[in-house]
Amino acid sequence: MAVASALLLTLVGAVSSTVPAGAAGATPTFEPDPSAVGTVTLYDAAGQPITSGSTTDAPLATYYKASGPKVGSFAFNLGNVTLATPQDGVPTNAWTTAEQITASQNYTTAQAGYPAGLTDPTSNVVIKGLASDETLAAHIATFPSASTLNAGVYQIRVFTSSSAITYYSADIKVTGSIWTLVYPTVAVADATSTALAASPGATADTSTPVVLTATVSDSTTPATKPTGTVTFKDGATTLQAGAAVDASGIATYSIPQSTLGIGSHSFTAEYTPSGSFSGSTSSAVAYSVTLPKPGPIVGASAGAARVGAASSCSSGSWTYAGGFTFQWFLDAAVTPFASTQSSGILPAAYLGHKVKCVVTAFNPSGSTVSTSAQVAVAAGAASVAKVRAKILGTLAVGKTLIAYRGAWAPTPTSYSFVWKRGATIISRVAAYRTKAIDKGKTIVLIVYAVRAGHLTGVSASLPVKIK
Repeated sequence: MAVASALLLTLVGAVSSTVPAGAAGATPTFEPDPSAVGTVTLYDAAGQPITSGSTTDAPLATYYKASGPKVGSFAFNLGNVTLATPQDGVPTNAWTTAEQITASQNYTTAQAGYPAGLTDPTSNVVIKGLASDETLAAHIATFPSASTLNAGVYQIRVFTSSSAITYYSADIKVTGSIWTLVYPTVAVADATSTALAASPGATADTSTPVVLTATVSDSTTPATKPTGTVTFKDGATTLQAGAAVDASGIATYSIPQSTLGIGSHSFTAEYTPSGSFSGSTSSAVAYSVTLPKPGPIVGASAGAARVGAASSCSSGSWTYAGGFTFQWFLDAAVTPFASTQSSGILPAAYLGHKVKCVVTAFNPSGSTVSTSAQVAVAAGAASVAKVRAKILGTLAVGKTLIAYRGAWAPTPTSYSFVWKRGATIISRVAAYRTKAIDKGKTIVLIVYAVRAGHLTGVSASLPVKIK
């Protein structure tokens, strides 16, 4: 914790010059002021104590915080800030060199929009300075210091009732155009800085947790480890509030996987102090969340492979797949025979070979390949006789019988014929001339329908008896 006193040299806020040596001076001779009921602390717009500034600042301070509640009998809350120039040999409550520099204003003990450190629901009063306030320089022009005991000293008074002799006070000393607090001594919070890092890197996919690490550092010398909490945000959205800062000044938050939307993000870490430290916010960390590449849960598989039939490749099941492409390979070939179809008709030439399918799953982040096991290619289905085979001709010895092959689907590429007398094959051509041995016997015609790569279709005629 840094202590601001009469020796403070660095100005706070808009002033950036150095206070001349010896300007601060000692505690004023009239302190402690017997007419004051407490002290006043000055704050900037961020709610941080200030102990020095310029005589031309308007307002002199953004906030004036009294060390206690209002005094007096008025039922409403009304207050203002007054500047007074000390008069040697005159009681403080009788100085005639005081003038009001802020408008009288209603106040509460928990003003909406005020910095958190300045709102207190049970005690203390805060008056807000405005740009229209009279400056310290204007007061000095009207009531310059004539004191020999307290040269250059001016008293700030916060009135919280109609009484002219009950107030809270603080004293400043002016050197040139610079004022410095000389009473009371104010504890100034140590300035801090917060750095934020995200892991992994600057991008992750939705399957990966993102870890945010905030490191809070004390910017004063000697530095101590800040205490308090960190709120992690994504833009204006709070991801995690109240993450404790550990003994090393570090707070972390792991964003669960799949909870960040795909696209651009902007992470920040806001440090809320406990103890004598000031708050700070990290620079924004730009981050990008993408889809992961597809991943197979159940891999690709080739269904039953059969000549002339639609053989299908199942893509299986995947995570994060946006679409699929398919390829088919024959035996050990490295060149596909089909590139994008999930199913296709296998030609007769593939009978007795093996096929496999390769599925490529893809999304905007990339692609992943899954290869099925090889499947043996089976013969295609046989042609089917829509009209059965039939024996034509005169059913008598010495007559020629003609084979009618019937009607088939799909159309065969060739036919073969078998004539049987009982269980005995008597011919393998399309016509048969009956013999004496056939008399009184039964003959049957069997037609075989042939297609390359397919099973053979069979159709038998009704039996006929030779006279």
